[in-house]
Amino acid sequence: MHSGIKSKDNPHGDIVNEGGKYHFKPNTLTYSTSHGSAEGKKIATSKFGVAVHTAYEGNTLAGMKAQYGADLSHFNKHPDVHVISTVDDVHKADLNTNQAHTYEHHMAQAKQAFNSTDKKHYGAIEGHQEHLKTYINKTVRDGTKPSVQGYSEHLRDQHLKGIAKVKTAKAVGTKTDKMQEDLAHLNKHSDKFQNILDMHHHLQAAKDQLVHSLSAKPKFEHSIPEPGSTKITGGKPAKPEGFVVIRNNRPTKFVDRAEFSRANFAARPR
Repeated sequence: MHSGIKSKDNPHGDIVNEGGKYHFKPNTLTYSTSHGSAEGKKIATSKFGVAVHTAYEGNTLAGMKAQYGADLSHFNKHPDVHVISTVDDVHKADLNTNQAHTYEHHMAQAKQAFNSTDKKHYGAIEGHQEHLKTYINKTVRDGTKPSVQGYSEHLRDQHLKGIAKVKTAKAVGTKTDKMQEDLAHLNKHSDKFQNILDMHHHLQAAKDQLVHSLSAKPKFEHSIPEPGSTKITGGKPAKPEGFVVIRNNRPTKFVDRAEFSRANFAARPR
């Protein structure tokens, strides 16, 4: 997460000490905390900070199994190491009445879409999973709402990019035929693709309410630096980058896609 405050004893430190707070930026977000906070006091003496969220069990490297939500109770404490807890107390979450109603509405809509869709219809998206994933990420980046028409345009563009990379007439013909086949399939089953996109929309909207409530009382202040800026301070206030809920060792991510994911995509080269 950080390599401590830069000093004679710690020349590689990356923490910025500014405005009575410590600031560090391990990835997209800047984390900030006051000198007098519990985390700030640990930062003041540490040489690096870590957040441990996964343990691995097994006798061989190849046989290691991930255990999410690692138990750190056996860790010793040392002032040089700032161990940042990855556990959040859900009792501190602030799900207000409006958020609860919005959550329930979207979950009901998602269930209705799921129950009204013949299970055989899910076969219609076979072979389109990766294209759908990149398309939905594109809508997050662009701030647009996923639609069958939008997916059709994206699918065509992806195929055209692949066609442009080949040189022989045979390869061009093969890829062009595949494009026409995929687009015809999408047109024939547009209602089934729309159902999938509707479910995705409602599930994401429901998850957003949980992310908002979980973000009410974070350990750190969070901000997103201005694009292209070399300063990690003074950015736009933001929620934490997300949360992971673990049930039966199965992790589920809760992320504000419109805020964090969009900022994360913007930080990557296209």
